[in-house]
Amino acid sequence: MAAAVLDHYDALPDQVPTRHTFIIRHPYHFLLSQRRILLKLLQYQGDPKEFDMFQASPLLVEKHYQIDAMYLLWKHIKYTGKDPNPLIFDAEDIMNYPDKILPKYLSELGIPFDEKYLTWDASEEIIKTWKGALEQVIMGKQAGVFDKAFKSSCFLPNTHSTPKREDLTPDLLRVVDNLVAGYEEMYENRIKPE
Repeated sequence: MAAAVLDHYDALPDQVPTRHTFIIRHPYHFLLSQRRILLKLLQYQGDPKEFDMFQASPLLVEKHYQIDAMYLLWKHIKYTGKDPNPLIFDAEDIMNYPDKILPKYLSELGIPFDEKYLTWDASEEIIKTWKGALEQVIMGKQAGVFDKAFKSSCFLPNTHSTPKREDLTPDLLRVVDNLVAGYEEMYENRIKPE
């Protein structure tokens, strides 16, 4: 979503007391996941290796992947003083170490941690309370994006290792190198489990 404000930093408020949080994910994981969702959502019938997610979807603009919009937004927020210490956590860390990451994150926000935050009722009912773009929720539901979350009652550890560069398809190889350096810098500045 950082790409949506890329050319509109001037619209970000200065006087609003806010903390900024960035949830990062290794670009290999992120891009392959996004590609799998599109293959399913678009009901692509051809050879998956031939699929080009940027050509197939009008919602994805390749130029937004040619630069690391999240990294640029993080730098902007940090160095303009809007939030000198924006919070970052890695999606893999929150899945694998929720009992370590969540208390640290909430402490940074001034919110007391409670063990009950680590579990919830497995249900699709939660979707009725979500705020956001209805289209994204509908598309996500159709593509099965939330299925694992709906069936879970706690954070589930990631059982997949980070994919290798060789696992990436030509469409992803065109953009991935633009995302790795920013991810690595943000990863070093994340809330760490230890």
